[in-house]
Amino acid sequence: EDESKYSKTYNKIEEIKTQCHFECFWDVDENLLLWKTPKLIIQPIIENAFNHGIKRISDNKQGLLKILIKENNDDVIISIINNGPEIPYNELESLNNDLKNSVMPSSNHVGLNNVNRRIKLLFGEKYGCVIKSNKDATIVEILLPKILGFDDNSKID
Repeated sequence: EDESKYSKTYNKIEEIKTQCHFECFWDVDENLLLWKTPKLIIQPIIENAFNHGIKRISDNKQGLLKILIKENNDDVIISIINNGPEIPYNELESLNNDLKNSVMPSSNHVGLNNVNRRIKLLFGEKYGCVIKSNKDATIVEILLPKILGFDDNSKID
């Protein structure tokens, strides 16, 4: 719940700061608001959605940001979707390889990689981030286990 609140506040700040015209939709399974997440995992991805997506949309297209928080068995899937330009296939493949191997690439993707690395350190290699992109949307999916409580500084096996 706190993570959603912080991210919604960031959206408002971004809208005022950039005067970027976009619509934002939140689709959150209310039952998941009680589950714990590491701090600051959604906001950096939303920031990337603005900087690498929505801000690069041509003037004749409305910006769109969707945040979906759903459950899948014992996991939580957070999807941050924007309708900015498609990420070229080679770059997308490189980004996903870096995420899979916990490699810290150029300074352009520090937020995404920090989120991914923290999740992997806390919960193991099964969890983390993946990016999908096509001509209609770029999606960053964050996979987390459902946990009622944990200490951000301790590793969960």
